[in-house]
Amino acid sequence: MSPDPEFKRSLEEIKARLTPEALIREWGKEPAQKSNRLWATCPLHEESTPSFAIGPDPGLWYCFGSCSKGGDLFDLICARLGIEFMEAVEFAAQRTGVELPKRRGPENKREEPGLALLARAEEIYSKALKGASGRAAREYLQSRGYEASTIEAFGIGYAPASNMAGGNPISALLGGRGNATLELAEAVGLVRIGDRDGRPYDFFRHRLMIPIRDERGRTVGFGGRIMPGEEGPKYVNTPETPWFKKGRVIYGFDRALGHAQRSKQLILVEGYTDVMSLHQGGFLHAAAVLGTATTEAHSRLVRRSGAQQVQLLFDGDDAGRKAAHKALKGLLGLDAEIFVVPLDSGNDPADILDSEGVSGMSARLEMGRPWLEFMIAGLQPLSGSERVRGIGEMFEMVAALSGGLLQDEALKGIADGLDYPLEVLRTEYRERKGAGPRGRSVQGQVSGATMVPMASAPKEAGKAGLEDAQTVKQLENRCRHALAALFSVVLNDPGLFPRVRAVLDQELPLEDPGRPLFDAMAALWDADKDPSLDLVLNELGDQPIRAKVAGLQATFEGDDELTERTGTILDDLKKCRNELEILKVNGRIREQEALCHDTQPEPVRRKAEGTLEALYQDLMELIRCRNDEDPASTSAHSNLAQSTQV
Repeated sequence: MSPDPEFKRSLEEIKARLTPEALIREWGKEPAQKSNRLWATCPLHEESTPSFAIGPDPGLWYCFGSCSKGGDLFDLICARLGIEFMEAVEFAAQRTGVELPKRRGPENKREEPGLALLARAEEIYSKALKGASGRAAREYLQSRGYEASTIEAFGIGYAPASNMAGGNPISALLGGRGNATLELAEAVGLVRIGDRDGRPYDFFRHRLMIPIRDERGRTVGFGGRIMPGEEGPKYVNTPETPWFKKGRVIYGFDRALGHAQRSKQLILVEGYTDVMSLHQGGFLHAAAVLGTATTEAHSRLVRRSGAQQVQLLFDGDDAGRKAAHKALKGLLGLDAEIFVVPLDSGNDPADILDSEGVSGMSARLEMGRPWLEFMIAGLQPLSGSERVRGIGEMFEMVAALSGGLLQDEALKGIADGLDYPLEVLRTEYRERKGAGPRGRSVQGQVSGATMVPMASAPKEAGKAGLEDAQTVKQLENRCRHALAALFSVVLNDPGLFPRVRAVLDQELPLEDPGRPLFDAMAALWDADKDPSLDLVLNELGDQPIRAKVAGLQATFEGDDELTERTGTILDDLKKCRNELEILKVNGRIREQEALCHDTQPEPVRRKAEGTLEALYQDLMELIRCRNDEDPASTSAHSNLAQSTQV
């Protein structure tokens, strides 16, 4: 969806305050002026020769190296941190202090009442903690050493027991069944409906309430801790809902994000109270995964923090080792150093801070072990099948690393640490990596799958005959390259848009991936604005095509003959379509000729003969048009790389 005008103004304000140059300098790159550009080694991949260019427009960049990526400030943030467009906008808005307008849409309308109800519940629990029923909860928090400022910052509250005064405060507030708000409260995980009497009751009762907030600071669920002396699970969390998904939330990340961005470090711990204790001790870049294996969503959040070092702070016992293993799963593909800081069995961060103080905790963090070294140390005491199973788990972790060189270095580390022959490990790793479920190779699982070609290709190929299928494919590719070239021409000389507008509009069906790019250009032109790269990117917002736009612009950048080139491209596109039409008519002719065979009934033969006569006329007209074209005219874009396809 294209951003609304107010949102686009915010994007412009952000880009006026933060430039690609400022960002890459923060990432340790020192650009040098050469001609009308700034050049630096690319912050997105390893290289020794600078291929990353900013300019001539200082708000735009492009990598001429192996990345072949480019765009504006937001595209750079997306590429570096591995996040989505809107996440990049929020990241930059937070950095620059620009307040974003609320985006109106069906999803927001659906979510807002649920989020508002969760925020109201947080207020109710907070009030209960301060009231008479919350006395025991307050005493517990005090006994654990939590200060009032910490309790306030994390929104800690209390859910009274059912038999207490003020019990079931959520369901009591909402009324009986049939109430739309009550149904919403059930959907967000705050109430349950009794099986026997059908009456609502609060999901959380007689528990210390810890709000779980997303990266924007919005309460999406709760963790309820059991009170001392009570029986039952230590923690009860909000069940999975459209608002709360454990695999997408890092507890405390909203508070840790800014500190992690500044320090380039992130501490990940096991639980809620670990985060609270560390923040109270001044370790403000701490957050927690909620007892689940890290996911790609978690990884995106960590990338967003820009952390170059991630420290996992877990118990040193077997349970802690397993927790560290789960936490590592989704993080190993990050461009960051990962260390594991094992704690003494039975101790949590609060215990360390109490007994050793802030300096003691800092010293422990300094002694963290690289993740591979930590995992190898856990396997060294094992033998036989246990060790083999452990190595198999290590292989899974190695496979998560980004790049073959890193994977091979990890295998060398395992071989050295466990005293195994490296080649044996490499062979075993390759065999396991290539195996899918039940030992079948991944290649074997997909080899029988039906490949789905472009929508137009099977239609044309079927009519032209198998011998023409390759020609059809080549012509379709030429057409796509021509369209990409026309977009490139406009991005380099927006004044040429009227000349190519009708052709692009006709050639791009509504469902075509390149259609949003055309629509963005048309909207800008109709608003008396040039469809330049910067404005087009603003107009596109988070549409998928934006990832290719900078590459399209780079194709003809600096070309002084764009007007002449445009005519050549349009001619070539016309020729491609003519050739495809000839193949189509030839295919229909073959179909009708088959119906003229003596074995066909006479009415069928007569009808086919009449159709053939018309098709022959169509074919002759198409051939005449082809021959009327300039025979010296050739494809204007054989130099276009596959990456410039729309």
